[in-house]
Amino acid sequence: MALQWMDGFDHYGPGPSVAPMLDGAWAQEVGAGVDLVAPGVGARTGEMCLRVQSGSNDNYMRRVLTTATDNLIVGFGTYMDSLPSGNADFYLMGFLSGTNALMATVSVGTTGTIELRIGTSPNSAIEAVTTGPVLVAGSWQHVEMEIFRDAGSSGTFVCNVDGVEVLNLSGLTFGGDTIAQLRSAGVYFGTGSGSHYQDDLIVKDTSGTANNAIQGDLRVATLNPIANGVNQGWATGSIQHIGTGVMDLIDTTTDKAITYADDAEFEFGAGDFTIECAVRFNETVPDDDTWGILSKWLALGDQRSWRLGINGASVGGDLFFETCEDGTNGDVVKVHSYAFVPIVNRWYYIAVSRDGTDSRMFLSEPTLGQVEQVGTTQTDSRTYYDGTALLLVSGSEETGSTPIIDGTAVTGWFDAVRLTKGAALYTANFPTPTDPLTVDANTSLLLNFDDLSNTDESTNAFVGTLRNSAAVIFPADSVAYQTIQSLDPDDNDFVEAELVAATGTLTLTDQPLDTETVTLGSFTYTFQTVLVDAAFNVLIGADAEESLDNLLAAVNLEAGAGTTYGTATTLNTDAFLTDLTGLQVFATARAAGAAGNSLASTETLTNGSWSAGTLLGGLDIPTNSEFTVSALPPEVTGVRGVSVISRSFKTDNGSSSLQMSFVTDGGVSDQGTDRPMGLSPVYYEDTFDLNPAAGSWTPTDIVGSRIRLDRTL
Repeated sequence: MALQWMDGFDHYGPGPSVAPMLDGAWAQEVGAGVDLVAPGVGARTGEMCLRVQSGSNDNYMRRVLTTATDNLIVGFGTYMDSLPSGNADFYLMGFLSGTNALMATVSVGTTGTIELRIGTSPNSAIEAVTTGPVLVAGSWQHVEMEIFRDAGSSGTFVCNVDGVEVLNLSGLTFGGDTIAQLRSAGVYFGTGSGSHYQDDLIVKDTSGTANNAIQGDLRVATLNPIANGVNQGWATGSIQHIGTGVMDLIDTTTDKAITYADDAEFEFGAGDFTIECAVRFNETVPDDDTWGILSKWLALGDQRSWRLGINGASVGGDLFFETCEDGTNGDVVKVHSYAFVPIVNRWYYIAVSRDGTDSRMFLSEPTLGQVEQVGTTQTDSRTYYDGTALLLVSGSEETGSTPIIDGTAVTGWFDAVRLTKGAALYTANFPTPTDPLTVDANTSLLLNFDDLSNTDESTNAFVGTLRNSAAVIFPADSVAYQTIQSLDPDDNDFVEAELVAATGTLTLTDQPLDTETVTLGSFTYTFQTVLVDAAFNVLIGADAEESLDNLLAAVNLEAGAGTTYGTATTLNTDAFLTDLTGLQVFATARAAGAAGNSLASTETLTNGSWSAGTLLGGLDIPTNSEFTVSALPPEVTGVRGVSVISRSFKTDNGSSSLQMSFVTDGGVSDQGTDRPMGLSPVYYEDTFDLNPAAGSWTPTDIVGSRIRLDRTL
């Protein structure tokens, strides 16, 4: 390998924040004067470049090398608004050890000379300087340098500007260890010297058979995947963040929330209403905790009204909606309860809607393509208490001065929060929203977070309070879930290569008969005309639909124990059921993967059947997925190397890895490293040198190329 990495600064998003860079291989931003811009002078290549502004502090970016080395070649484009007004105000590049010890800095003199400074400070003594000015203000120039460091005094340094050698030094003594990190262009306590821009940064070592020497002016073209290829076994879910902004509640040391003052718009009384939001949990709910998702719920002083929340395993392990008519604990009724353990780092869409006295709860399960009703339709004719509690997005209220009870706030992210008073927006399954939610005449509160604030977009324009440093951010800082659509590196969508859960459908044509059975996994349920209160007995309802509802409640351990199914029934740990339209229920294996294909789905029904004798469709290891990339700029005549960047994570605790490959029409040209994936999203970058036997890749090779992703277990 010779080509270590390259950066054209075009794939981090619209700028100016460098936060997406810090989420990848760039390890650190020092100072506040570094950003990503499309300067008025125009980026050298593409649309964006790195800008370092002059100021009263030390401003730069730092990046760790792919492989530490003693021999490094670095090329880049540089542009200065004006020449520096003081010594060491501007530096072009810094070389550091793995312990952050600076060993050499290449700086710009006040007349446009290039200076080599050896030492632990950007302002160390000048070792050598060009014989005259070689850099000018107001114009892009290409700088390429090669540094060799050894343990003694045999170090060398060569520097070219626009292809002309301007320094060639030998007999140098560099302190420190092997070169392991680089500092970007920077400003060292410079004031009044304008801004310094850097683009087309290419870093090489001398270990390979190609790209192992000074090569002259090279550019970095950012190519976006523009079309999907084969994606067998790659899930095609549609659950992701909506719009551009989300609310960030990541911090387990404090309970974060947005709170709104009590208002009649949040009091639903006995009328129709809808509450809904998208939420992504960053951790599993602790066993003994109850997290409030959306609530108007103050226990102190008996000011309970309504609450949507999720319980840890020891206190129910369910997604629930509860209400109160008089504010007291003794009057609390749990209208909905659905056994639910969310997958960490997965977006879910949740809604509760009351239509007359019919109340429904909806949830987008990861394996389903829409938001489905979970549990049965419940009768809810209660008049909710008109109390003084705050409205909370995340958490439950303790007192007015310390509003969030410890351990009740969601650790994760929120998006698309909407409260609707006077209308039941959902009475049946509905597609997962993909666009920002909109306002109508009944909207009480709407938070899309797309303007990087907690602005209420309803006509009420309520002003919320961000508690405990809750923040509204672009999802580049929070990572959305996934999509199978054509990908753009500056968004936060993911193609998902996951273990796919096995599924099956049970259909009734009429009522089940007394003593007939349904088996799902290792659990068998017996229908009874008169319920005998024993484990796994299910009451035959007034019609076939009610009988299916009773079966679903027994499988998922929902409301009805002792009346619609036997009290001693335990949760089906093999699979869960979701209600479909008509006389059907949809079974999904709780553990994703091919093992679910062996779960029994049988019955002795006269008037019904399963879609197959076992659940089907579970997948362990998806096949590779390839994406066609966009064309090179028309002026390109040859390609010296390719860098492929991917952001990946897993949602299970098993062993999993991802490998990227660069594929031309002739097959796999080069394979990247097979890297283990973790539970947190991380950028991976593989850099491929040209095939030396071919000389270089042609533009036609690149136009016809694909990026291949392989997931292994």
